[in-house]
Amino acid sequence: MPRLRKGEIALGTSIKAEAAKRTVQCRVDVFNLMVKNRSPSTTDWSYFSSVDALALWHNSSLGITPVSPKTLRKYMADIYDGGLTNLLSVAKRIVDEKNNRIIDRQWSTRIADLEKKASLAVDSALEMTARYFDLLEKLQKLAKESESASLELNRHFRKYEQNPHLKLVK
Repeated sequence: MPRLRKGEIALGTSIKAEAAKRTVQCRVDVFNLMVKNRSPSTTDWSYFSSVDALALWHNSSLGITPVSPKTLRKYMADIYDGGLTNLLSVAKRIVDEKNNRIIDRQWSTRIADLEKKASLAVDSALEMTARYFDLLEKLQKLAKESESASLELNRHFRKYEQNPHLKLVK
């Protein structure tokens, strides 16, 4: 094998370099596709959580093989605008937006449930108040005819001091 001249790269080294560049390009292509589609899968986004996770990613069907973080940074600077730092920050923003939307949906569901429960409690209290007043009216009609009903009604009014809607707490 002849000696290399200054500036020449060995064939094996250039093949390895092209393979590394291709696998980094595949990562960028997958990332761009995920950004375009806003892929819902959290596992796909987990590869873009850190430099190490992205470098160790292996998916032969997508043409992605593990590379060193240093190699990843080197080729990412040429392939993706802003380099690896920008790619990871965009991924983080997208994941944060997704998480916030999920949290917002969970909170809105919880708030709707609480509002429903509060509405049911108010309706129930109003229903019980209406029933109480109906019973009070019936007892007042009975008190006109029955001495024991009159005594019970007077005892009730003394206990609650003419405010039947207030409950005595001991």
